[in-house]
Amino acid sequence: MNNGNIMYTKTKLIDESGEEKDILTFGPLCILPDYQRMGYGTKLAWYKW
Repeated sequence: MNNGNIMYTKTKLIDESGEEKDILTFGPLCILPDYQRMGYGTKLAWYKW
């Protein structure tokens, strides 16, 4: 059963000195209304690949 979704994107962060760092961003994180407030969003956000 799929009751939620999270999207990850690889991107670069460039600081004030011009140094680039590879980072992973995420969002949006979506949970079907009937399954909200049950911990599924937390599980998606903390899932380790």
